Amino acid sequence: MTATEIRANIQRKLNKIEDLSVLEEVESIINFISSAKEDFNLLPEEVRHSITEGLEQLDKGNKLSYEEVKKRNAKWFST
Repeated sequence: MTATEIRANIQRKLNKIEDLSVLEEVESIINFISSAKEDFNLLPEEVRHSITEGLEQLDKGNKLSYEEVKKRNAKWFST
């Protein structure tokens, strides 16, 4: 299914909804998603690249537990 077909399908379904609270929730979700993307795009390119790279590493399973981070950076965690 193409993006245009998906949009049309969503629009048909939205047009059938009469419950104002449901429509408000859908609008809230769309606004949240839109603002998050806008906020991300306002970040400097280097920061966006670092975030994207980190998310890709997580998707590949490259991650450390909090305990491992504390061990590797003990000097920053000591009080």
